[in-house]
Amino acid sequence: MTVSDMALRTFLEQLIDNQPMHHRWLATLSFLENQGARKIFRFQPTEDLPLDLLQHAAEEARHAWLFKKLLTRIGGDGNKQYRLLGGLAGRRYLDRLDMGICRWLGDEAGMQGRVLKKGSYLLTTYAIEVRAAALYPLYSQVLKAKNVKLSLASVIQEEDRHLAQITSEINAWPELLTFKERAVQLETRLYETFLNAAVKDAGLDALLLEGAIAIS
Repeated sequence: MTVSDMALRTFLEQLIDNQPMHHRWLATLSFLENQGARKIFRFQPTEDLPLDLLQHAAEEARHAWLFKKLLTRIGGDGNKQYRLLGGLAGRRYLDRLDMGICRWLGDEAGMQGRVLKKGSYLLTTYAIEVRAAALYPLYSQVLKAKNVKLSLASVIQEEDRHLAQITSEINAWPELLTFKERAVQLETRLYETFLNAAVKDAGLDALLLEGAIAIS
């Protein structure tokens, strides 16, 4: 199952041309980044978070703030509660990924407790960072092409660093390597479910019907 870069570019171009929908897109990205920050804290012991995890959570929370800030720069209201694009598929996207990975690690690798939480944190984060490494640079390119002066440079730089750190940790944990690509595959299915829901939600069904945003 893949959504081509050309298809995603078309979708993003349509969103950017429709300001109310662009507001909802940025609000949705903010929600997802904030959800990621909250999950980092839930995955880890609360009494003594190491420096790198605190930094990761802080940067994800900052990304959530930044997307809301960018929303205000194109006429949106940073304090308004926008209806998120993709509905339930967007709201449950990270939860479903997390739950699926936890189930594998528990049932197939016999992990429990903190070991299970740590393994799930690493694999869930890895899959999300792989997605961010593909989505955010493309979104940035489309913004520039449309002459919309919103910069994602700091987000892209930090997400790339997160991906490198998480990849290193997974590669040093042999039990997790079995699940590395499966995590990406599960994320891809969930992402494409979300993206198709967002296409319909934004009233861009023609893109889906014409195959511009297609699951195959």
